[in-house]
Amino acid sequence: MSDLSVLLESAEEVARAAAVELILHTYLRREKIKEAATRNLEDRISTLPDNVLTHMLSFVTTKDYVKTSILSSAWKSLWASVPSLDLDELDFCHNTLTSSEDMEGNTRFTSFINDFLMRCRVSSMRKICINGGSKCKSEWMNKLICAAIERNVLELELNFDSQDGESIEPPLELPQSLYFSKTLVVLKLSLDMVLNFPMPCVCFPNLKVLLLDNIVYKDDDSIQNLLSSCPVLEDLVLFRNRADNLKTLNVTSQVLKKLLVRFRLADMYEHMKIVIDTPALESLDFNDNVTFHCDLKTLPCVTRAKLCLSMCCSGSNDFNSYATYLMKFLRSIFNVKDLSLEDKTLSSLYECKCVIPTFGNLTCLNLSGSGRAYSWEIVVEILYKSPILEALILEGLSYCEVGCLASEDQMPDWMLELEVPSCLLSHLKRLYIKGYSGLQWERIVVQYFLESAEVLEKFTVEAFGFIKKALEKAMVEFPRTSLACEIQ
Repeated sequence: MSDLSVLLESAEEVARAAAVELILHTYLRREKIKEAATRNLEDRISTLPDNVLTHMLSFVTTKDYVKTSILSSAWKSLWASVPSLDLDELDFCHNTLTSSEDMEGNTRFTSFINDFLMRCRVSSMRKICINGGSKCKSEWMNKLICAAIERNVLELELNFDSQDGESIEPPLELPQSLYFSKTLVVLKLSLDMVLNFPMPCVCFPNLKVLLLDNIVYKDDDSIQNLLSSCPVLEDLVLFRNRADNLKTLNVTSQVLKKLLVRFRLADMYEHMKIVIDTPALESLDFNDNVTFHCDLKTLPCVTRAKLCLSMCCSGSNDFNSYATYLMKFLRSIFNVKDLSLEDKTLSSLYECKCVIPTFGNLTCLNLSGSGRAYSWEIVVEILYKSPILEALILEGLSYCEVGCLASEDQMPDWMLELEVPSCLLSHLKRLYIKGYSGLQWERIVVQYFLESAEVLEKFTVEAFGFIKKALEKAMVEFPRTSLACEIQ
């Protein structure tokens, strides 16, 4: 046999061996894929213990976890052991707006909750959250609250907003059993109800979060009696309405850390009073346009504050009272590190000619304008009083009043004569201008910061479309002091 024949035979054997190896490899690979697919089809979830399954289901809405009852016989009654109830009345209503179908949806809604509580096998519930309309009867609501307390609920949230001037009939008075819950940690009530809290006593030993919305208080003492009965309360949210029956809002607590107050009293003129005595408070969010008399204690621990204080005065006496009120607020939060002031506050501070206190610890400042004019003069004054400011957010510069501007795109003389705030020279690192609309004044502000901020590291301007392109072109031409500044 010639050498050529030997080589050919050897080549054929190598080819056959390679082909066999390829076939085997392909076969084994397919088998592995089939095996993996089979493993993926295994119902591993059902093998978990019931207590683990019910805990997992408690993080989805009741409407969703009740559907699991059709999966298998093992899942048929599992939903009754889930330690949460999270329902929305809209899930039981049709898309139509007829009153008869709306009433049918409300009936299905309340019936489902009744059936759920009857079949529920849980003695301790993690959460009950129910969102509904205003057509529920107070008798049914009382039964629901009593059932929640009997099941040692940790979080109770009831949202029943009034619609078209309607309200729960008759007005709801909370059952006494609620006032003596030993397990509640979170209580959120947004519904038409009368709060008639008993005399101060330790009724909520574990309550840490409390939200009250659309509540009518029997008298001024009701809310303070409630707060005195919450020895570990950390987070308080109060939404006040036009008829809440409070002339003096008294928030006194030695342990409260977060406070949010919203006055839903638009265009209403009242001589109301507020008392805030919370020495441990760390976060304050306050929106008010009616209060003139304030007994505000020093808040040394407040590091974050958001203020929307709108002046509504009818005479010189009211004007002076409101100026005093504003100054008390600002001086009480002298240690704040993160401060947000809305345009109403900026306008009020300017109109009242308030002397801005020094914020020696302020590192982040948010000044927002969303429709009410304010003065650039007050903005500069706040910057002067914030010597270590590192981050500044300006929103709605188009509402900023500046007087006469130069005809060309250049800073006016009065602005050039201003002394540059010390924070711009040594500390300001991040600047964010939101809602840039392309006005000449806004361009001047951008130019001012680029020329004045010596240690600026990041400058972000929010602009869109052709405005964005025009701004990008202009910013290339503006001189800048900080060459390391990243512009977005």
